[in-house]
Amino acid sequence: EGVSILVVKEIVLLIKLAIKRYAKINGVTPLFIDLDLPSIKGKKKTQIISRADQKIIFISILQGDRKKYAGIMMSLLTGMRIGEICALKWTDIDMKKRVIIINKTLQRICYKGTGSKITITVPKTQNSNREIPISNSLYDFLQSIKPANRDVYYLTSSANPTEPRNYRK
Repeated sequence: EGVSILVVKEIVLLIKLAIKRYAKINGVTPLFIDLDLPSIKGKKKTQIISRADQKIIFISILQGDRKKYAGIMMSLLTGMRIGEICALKWTDIDMKKRVIIINKTLQRICYKGTGSKITITVPKTQNSNREIPISNSLYDFLQSIKPANRDVYYLTSSANPTEPRNYRK
């Protein structure tokens, strides 16, 4: 109860390997154990924000602190992932061509024994490198928050990015 299917499968595998190892070391015939693994349930259905809710969020952001909620607006209007938004610089936004160039993502990578480090890397797959067209709504929004210095991160308007986990909070 409350344990993922992957963890259960790993436990069963370890039990089977331990039994085989014991049998080999002690020169006995290994026991055959037929353990039932839990079946994998269907994927959770992705919840989609209704058009009415999108409009409410959109209007709330326009009437409130635009810079504070710029990441939510970008996600809402483009479908970008949070790591992509955190790695996005204003230089990646081409207002003349009206495209956003996605070629990096920000993530925290754990290193064995040395902790973790925030890193900007290429996206997971080649298809993640892409250009996203800027809609009229997004164009107007971006014009309203565009900084004078474009060599800064989209979310922070500074030389330092924000980590996805912190932005989620």
